[in-house]
Amino acid sequence: MYGLGDNINDFGIYLWAILTYLIGLQNNFLKETISIPFGSCFSLKFLETNVQNMHSTSITQNARTSYYLKTIEIQHAQPSNFINYDCNNEILQYSQRNLEISYGEDIVYDLYQIEMKLAYQLVFNNLLISDNFSSFPYYGEMFTQVFTIFTNFKDLIVQEPLTTANIDLLDESYSSNNGIRIVPALEMLICSIDCKIDGETSIENYISQQMDMSILTENTEFCGVLRANLRLKHLISLYERVESVKAYNFDKLNVKYKKALSPYMEKKILNVTSFTNTRSLDRIYSCDLLIALKRFLDRYLMVDSLEYISTENKLTNYITNEKFSCWPLSSTLKIAKSLFPSKIQVGQTYSVYKLISSRQASSQSSV
Repeated sequence: MYGLGDNINDFGIYLWAILTYLIGLQNNFLKETISIPFGSCFSLKFLETNVQNMHSTSITQNARTSYYLKTIEIQHAQPSNFINYDCNNEILQYSQRNLEISYGEDIVYDLYQIEMKLAYQLVFNNLLISDNFSSFPYYGEMFTQVFTIFTNFKDLIVQEPLTTANIDLLDESYSSNNGIRIVPALEMLICSIDCKIDGETSIENYISQQMDMSILTENTEFCGVLRANLRLKHLISLYERVESVKAYNFDKLNVKYKKALSPYMEKKILNVTSFTNTRSLDRIYSCDLLIALKRFLDRYLMVDSLEYISTENKLTNYITNEKFSCWPLSSTLKIAKSLFPSKIQVGQTYSVYKLISSRQASSQSSV
C-alpha cells in the first residue's frame, strides 16, 4: 500500500502503529520541554533564539511567552530531526569527588553542565512530527493497492526504452546482489510522482528538488545508477532492467499459490510454449513467459496481505492483462492472450513457473 492511514491492514497497520508510537514519544517529550516557563532554563537558550527569529505577527507575539518548535510532516523530516540518543556514561565526567577527609566516596555532579549537554542532544534541531501519513511508500507495497501503477505512470510521463549506451553504463552499476537494494529506491521514486512532469527532467535533478526524496542519495547502490544520467522518461525501463537482474527467492511465497498442475494441464502449457532461441508467431516464447510469471509472482503474490486476488481466479485475468505490465514485449503478450490455457488458476502460478523454468533449463543443457 502507498499510504498509511485509518483503512490499512496487516503489514501497514503494524508499521503505522510503530511510527505513531515512536512519534508520540518524541512529540510528548518535546511538548513537555517547551512547556517549561519561558526564559527560566538557560540550557534552552537556543529555543529562545528560535522564537526571536520568527516573523513578527500577532501569533508570534503571543508565542514569545513560551518556547517554540516547528512541526514537520514525516515525509519531509531528515534523520537529524529525530531524537537518536544512546545513554553514555561519559556525561558523568562533569562531577567532582568530595576532597574532605572521610568523604572521598561522595560525588558532586555538575547538573548544570549535564543539563546543557542533554538539552543539546535531545532537543536541539529536533522537531515536532506530524502524524498525518498522507503518503508514505515503502518496499513491497507498490503494486498491491494500484495494480495498474505502471499504466497510470505512463499516462503522466510518456516512457521510452533505455538506449544501448544507457544499458552499458547501468550494467556496471548493479548486480543480482545489490539489485534488491536498488528496487526499493526506485519504487519510492515512482510512487512520489502523481502529476504530469516533463519526461526530459533528469532523475538526479528531480530527486534534488524533492525534500522527501533526499534519503535516496544515501543509497550507495542507487547513486551508482544516477551516474548514467537517465531521464524520468526512462524510469519504468530502468525499474524493469534492475528488476530483471535481482535475485528472486520464492521460498516465502504462500503455499496457496503453489497448487500442483495436472499432467493434462502441463501438457497443454508445454504445447503452446517455444523453448527455442528465437520467437515465433504460433508459440509463446519461454523466456518472455518466465519474465511475466516472475513479475506477477514477485510484484503481486509475494505480499501476504494481498487476499483479494483469489487463488481460484483465472491466471489469464492478470498475466495476460496489459495493465499489469508483466510482459517484456507487447507482441508476445498478444500471442499469450490467444494461446495461454484459460483454465489455469492463480493458485497454480508457481507450478507453471517451475514447469517452464525446469523445461527451459533442460532445453538449454541439451543444446
